[in-house]
Amino acid sequence: MAAVAVLLAALAVALVAVSFASYATVKARLDAFASDGNADISRADFDAIVVRLRIAAGAIAILAVGVYTMRLRLSRLLAGLATSSGASVRALRLALGNAIAQESPVHLGALALVTLAGLLVRLDFLFQPMRYDESVTYVHYASRPWYIALTTYTAPNNHVFHSLLVHLSTVVFGGAPWAIRLPAFTAGLLLVPASYITARTLFGRNAALLTAGLVASSSVLIEYSTNARGYTLLTLDFVLLLALATHLRTSTNPAEWLAFAVLAALGFWTVPVMLYAFGAVVLWLAVSILREPQRRPLLWRLALSVVGTGVLSALLYAPIVSASGLHSLVANEFVKSRSWSYFGNHLLHSLVSTGRGWHRDIPFPLGVLIALGFALGVLVHRRVSRTAVPPVLAALAWIAPVVVVQRVVPFERVWLFLLPLYLMTASAGIVFALRPLAERVRRREIAAAALVVALAASFSGTAVATQSVYHSEDTSTFRDGRYVAAFLASKLRPGDKILVAPPADAILEYWLDRRHLDPATLLYWSWPGKTQRFLVVVKEGPHDYPLPYVLADRRLQGARLGRPHLLHHYPGSDVYEVRRALG
Repeated sequence: MAAVAVLLAALAVALVAVSFASYATVKARLDAFASDGNADISRADFDAIVVRLRIAAGAIAILAVGVYTMRLRLSRLLAGLATSSGASVRALRLALGNAIAQESPVHLGALALVTLAGLLVRLDFLFQPMRYDESVTYVHYASRPWYIALTTYTAPNNHVFHSLLVHLSTVVFGGAPWAIRLPAFTAGLLLVPASYITARTLFGRNAALLTAGLVASSSVLIEYSTNARGYTLLTLDFVLLLALATHLRTSTNPAEWLAFAVLAALGFWTVPVMLYAFGAVVLWLAVSILREPQRRPLLWRLALSVVGTGVLSALLYAPIVSASGLHSLVANEFVKSRSWSYFGNHLLHSLVSTGRGWHRDIPFPLGVLIALGFALGVLVHRRVSRTAVPPVLAALAWIAPVVVVQRVVPFERVWLFLLPLYLMTASAGIVFALRPLAERVRRREIAAAALVVALAASFSGTAVATQSVYHSEDTSTFRDGRYVAAFLASKLRPGDKILVAPPADAILEYWLDRRHLDPATLLYWSWPGKTQRFLVVVKEGPHDYPLPYVLADRRLQGARLGRPHLLHHYPGSDVYEVRRALG
């Protein structure tokens, strides 16, 4: 532990040293990584950052002294954690080995097939055109040096842990769309076996297999497995926390409780809306523990784990708080409270839209069956589960009051983490309802496995056939972006400027950057100067900006423009040439 104390002290010294860098030096460094060449950091912002850095350095120095002072006790604690970790890993390996050995080849084969279906359908959409949010993630955070993503929170678009993983992925594989999406893709695929494990723990093997099939072929989960955002990571984190929580109801192993805190902190580091997921699991775990005879030590461990989650999350976000300020996390425009009228008018519409999204690409009768299965699964929970409290009710009991207190209407994608829980509860209800019929079927295990595989294949095929993932406008698209960038590259002349409105701007920036063109001079110029020709990109669609709006750009105020001339028409966009009028 003495080495840890030394490292902490060195970090404190480094932060103090960094805080003495001049404003001009820091501004020049950050400008180099800004899309428009201007990091937009004022002297007042810089002075505030210096103060926060020195406060952080002082806190780390105090921590270093504390670690050194308590080094012997901490060493014993770590030794105990190492021992309990080894015991947990051995027990987990034994349990998995026994489960696999005792399971039938038919059941395991069906699980492998639905996982394969999930892999194939996700691969089909992995190479789709870049979207706005994921382009911003890559261009502004992941493609920059690693410390930019860890310290910059100009918008909630920076899902920090996910951005770091995208940075690592693109360093290794390059900046192609599939490489940018690889972390979300991997998490989305792992969600299939993770949901199976959690559902099996809660509801048994048959419901678990059906859950795996539904998760593998869920259209919206496929979409976010091929969209470089942090939501599949968050969903995977929630599912794993829930599986771990079912074990922690009776566990006093400190390593397992520490794993719970670490897993939760990584979820918070990915997206702060982990507050909803974490609170739901903690409430369910607390209520479940209250039903145990030895509840006092378990509740004590739960409290320590929650505190540990908070401490770890605070440490992970410390660089962002130091550089961008706490307000960037807790007071940005997306988390500010709305008026009661806005909240009431928009929340119901948002929830209905979420429900429709969850059932997208599912035939209506089967969608109704899943919804009825969910209701039945909640009602007969005690008869279909090994736990007394439905996790769904704990989630509702936690999330509903939190949303009301916040008075915000989250994006529909925020609730994605609840979809596997919805599907596993529905699966439990469906299996329960079909139990009398199943008992009359000969070779029912083969029949059930075949039905789940066929269902997963059918839903996956429907997602491919409808292309609803491709056509989804969630997080915004510019499907012609790659081709428009190539066309612009062939037409650009020295001094030309490009005019384009959101959401096409960030996507076009990504593709221009891929062609080694400078977006700062082409897209993010502050005044036209002597520019005589503008190339204007107009993305068509009901929620996009028409040509007059794009040409009304405030940077062109006072400039006399000639008549727009159409250069090229694409399926979803147009490229115009506009010249300055003579005289």
